[in-house]
This record gives sequence, structure tokens and C-alpha cells, in this order.
Amino acid sequence: MSKPSQKELQPESIEQLHQILNDKIAPVKVMGISRRLVSHWLDEGVITDDRKGDTAHRYFSYMEMFWVAIVIELRCFAYPIKKIKTIKLYLEEEIKLKDTDKKYPRLELTVLEMLLDETPLFLTINNDVQTCICDDLEYEKRIKDINYDTHIVIPLHQILKKYVQDIRFNTIFMEYMNLTPEEDMVLETIQNKEFENITVIKKDDTIDRIESTQKIIADKRIIDILKEQDYQDIEIKQHNGKITTIKRTVKRKIKSRKKRTEKDDDKNIE
Repeated sequence: MSKPSQKELQPESIEQLHQILNDKIAPVKVMGISRRLVSHWLDEGVITDDRKGDTAHRYFSYMEMFWVAIVIELRCFAYPIKKIKTIKLYLEEEIKLKDTDKKYPRLELTVLEMLLDETPLFLTINNDVQTCICDDLEYEKRIKDINYDTHIVIPLHQILKKYVQDIRFNTIFMEYMNLTPEEDMVLETIQNKEFENITVIKKDDTIDRIESTQKIIADKRIIDILKEQDYQDIEIKQHNGKITTIKRTVKRKIKSRKKRTEKDDDKNIE
């Protein structure tokens, strides 16, 4: 399953994006978990089985993959199934979209906010399973509070980056690493296992652009490759009339982003 780019997830309406996020598109294997484990979670009520007929193949939507990724994170902490089901109820609660009569599950509104506003969001859960979704500014305030409870925190924007190409989140926590947003982008590109070679171009002593080269599946249609990026060089090798190798060098212009100093009051969620 190829990852969509952020540009492809910018439809004309929220309803269109809702449809994209909830279409069944990915087999179970893309999550790296066994069918047996999926069946167990279905029996326990951790995930929902809405297939038509017991013999139908199981496919996940983006929203289901996002929830399963959260479950995987929690199970890495040996978090109990019973408590995970409580978190599921919180994230499934329908919330009204501002200035409309439409309601969407809390988790889906969270994904919409991250996609459309590039807002980094965190899921925090304390010992009493009190659950909250907050941005980096709010989370920083919470952890500075001496009375703030012991908790688990899951960076939801990091999960989203696994499924969407080219999406960027600059958080206030970068300053603790003494990195500029431009340097953080270079580091993130280096950590991306899809790229074979990375070139950093500087101009006037600042990072101007990043050029990253990756291999692409040889049977992928050229027209689809062209649509994925606005600026790219494509190298195609052919042997005995068949395409054997496709390499793409993606060119990303670096634009400095000012650090956010205050919350955006114009939220989409009431």
C-alpha cells in the first residue's frame, strides 16, 4: 500500500476527507500484526468488525489503522485490554464540528486537525484512565505542573507521519534539542528509511533545500509517480524491454517557520 501525500489529502470539503479516511483500503498485514491477534482484539471489543459476512476479507481504513497503531503503542506498555476499551469509548465519542450540525468521532476530528492545520497533538492517559488530547503548548503546561499525574503520552502526529507523505509538524520541544526547524527537517529526512541518498543544499549560510533519492517499485505507473511530487528528477533503467529500476530524487525547498507562541483560538472543534 503506497502512502498518500499530504497534498492528496486536501479535498474540497471535510466530508470528502471523511470519506477518504474511512474507506477500506489496507489489508491486515500492513499493520505488522497477525490475523490471530486481530481476531483476539475483535473478540475483546478492542476493534470493531463491520465486514459483510464472516468470509469477507478484512481491510482497514486509515482511521482504523490509526486506532490500531495506538493500541499497539499501548500494548507495548502492557496496558490492559479493559482500559484500552475505555480509551476507545472516549475517542469514539461524537463531537460537533464548529459552525456545522455535523458530528464526527473525537479521534477523526483529531486526525482532521493534524492534516489540515499541521497541528502536533498528543494523547495522554493517567493511571485512572483519564484521557486527554492536547497540543504541544498545552502538554508543556501540564508537565510543568508539579501536581500532574504519572501518565502515558502518545505523539499522535508521529503516528500520522507513518501513513502520510510529506507532512510536517514543528513542535516547541525541538528547542530542547537546540535544533532549528530546518535542521530538524534534515534529521527527519535522514531517519526516513525510504531514502538512499540525501543532499543538503545551503544558501547564504542557511539550509535552502533537501534533495532525497529513493527507489520506487518498478511496476508502478509513471503517471502516478509524477503526480506524487511537484519537484522531482526521475531516472528509469530498462533491460530487455522491461523497466528494472526507477529512482526518484525529490527536491524540497526549505521555508523557515516561526515558532508558535500562542494557541490558535480558531479551532475547528467545539
